[in-house]
Amino acid sequence: KTKPKRVWVLFVADVIQQLVGLRPASKVLVVLHAQHVQHLNPNEKAMIDRWSKDNILYLTPWGMNDDWFWLYAALESSETRRS
Repeated sequence: KTKPKRVWVLFVADVIQQLVGLRPASKVLVVLHAQHVQHLNPNEKAMIDRWSKDNILYLTPWGMNDDWFWLYAALESSETRRS
């Protein structure tokens, strides 16, 4: 069995902060596969918990490709803006 790829939670947090700083009224959605939140240190776990509490985190289920989820969210978001 291969070890899951490591997600750099602090890097993602920096990107979120930059996006919110550029467009404060915009909504941020972080889409991660469930495997990426299994082996986190306490600081990373706290950040993931905060994102979950703030409703900006969506964990894709096992057996699903997370790329489909973020692609759908991006397309849905662009449709909403056109309406």
